[in-house]
Amino acid sequence: MTLRQFLQSFPLPVVGVDAERRVALWNAAAERLLGWPAAEVLRKPDPSVPPEVAAEHKTMWDAALRGDSAVQRESARVTRDGKSLDVVVTTATDGGLALMFISDVTEQRAEEERLAEREAQLRLMLEQLPAILSTYDHDLVFTSAQGSGLRTLGVDASTFVGRTIAEVVGEDAPPVAAVSAALRGESSTNEYQYRGRWYANRAEPLRRRDGTIVGAINLGFDITERRRAESEVRQLSAAMHRIQENERRRISREVHDELGQLLTSLRLDLGLMRRELRNVPAAALEARIATMLDLVDLTIDTVRRVATELRPAVLDDFGLRAALEHERAAFVQRTGIDVKLSILHEELIDADRATALYRIVQESLTNVARHSGATRVDIRVEAEAGKVEAELRDNGRGITEAEVNGAGTLGLLGVRERAYALGGEAVIEAIPGDGTRVFVTLPQ
Repeated sequence: MTLRQFLQSFPLPVVGVDAERRVALWNAAAERLLGWPAAEVLRKPDPSVPPEVAAEHKTMWDAALRGDSAVQRESARVTRDGKSLDVVVTTATDGGLALMFISDVTEQRAEEERLAEREAQLRLMLEQLPAILSTYDHDLVFTSAQGSGLRTLGVDASTFVGRTIAEVVGEDAPPVAAVSAALRGESSTNEYQYRGRWYANRAEPLRRRDGTIVGAINLGFDITERRRAESEVRQLSAAMHRIQENERRRISREVHDELGQLLTSLRLDLGLMRRELRNVPAAALEARIATMLDLVDLTIDTVRRVATELRPAVLDDFGLRAALEHERAAFVQRTGIDVKLSILHEELIDADRATALYRIVQESLTNVARHSGATRVDIRVEAEAGKVEAELRDNGRGITEAEVNGAGTLGLLGVRERAYALGGEAVIEAIPGDGTRVFVTLPQ
């Protein structure tokens, strides 16, 4: 088999021209790719060469005819039906022919363009997201960092790339543990403050398609404004609660002092009248006055109860322990439910938290009486440096999910709001086979 016979069946399109730049070889693969049958192009100029690359092709043919070494470069061709092709051409020499081996890379170039467009879109998206996307190797070293969060911090990728995350945020910082866990295949979230800004981080393993972990990736969203807004809401809520408690205190004093004094005076007057009329045989009048005295006594008791519910004086005068003991005793007398109360380090609890804890216990006990069917409640209040905890456990039927989410339980909503207002948290949950637990943590 001659070389020309071999090239005729060669899988790549092959075009050969003679010294006059006339087509002398046009194999079957060239027919399939370019569309012209060999009979139409032989001994004619190559019709697939567009005018814009004609000079380039002439230079390559001339070099091949001189016997220069093979050259490979990107170029263009056009098919018989007018379709433009991106090609890579490689020159060679066969005696008096200049040969060009043609590789169609049109789809490859189109895919590269699509990939480049997707990469550009991804970069644009990252530039606009208020986040920092970073990757790490197995030594916890930053391998990349991007996102608009870098601009917000006033830094660029060079601030991080090449350094370990521990060097950037500190050995004991939550992001270090999260990235380490991601390298072990675990996903996790954390919130962390860096250079005065708060970030909600999500760390994930970075895997190959076969599942092999090759590093870790962390997406950190800037939540500074959200945290600031939450802080402002907590401060506003706390201020509203203080205003509410002050107003309750004022109303309580007015009801107790003014109305209570008036009713007491009325009772004294009625008592005097009763004594003065004892020598007068007026049984009907005596009975009427006795009824009035009973009514006044009932009114005085009601005023005292309302004043205590608005703001127990014992909380202001004697502190949280005395107020909770008073509430416990009143609850036991009213409901018959046994209540055990434990308070530790009351002296570490300030006035605002004492008020909140009293209301939380009060509202929780109200819910126990109304809904639980319990016969016993254990209350624990404990303070230590940095936080205060309150826990109530009952042995009732256990709270339902709907009740936890607020259905018909405004008292529990109040528990959450009071805890949240002081920057704390409230957990309300059913204990399987053992009633309901309310657990509140407040920062000091």
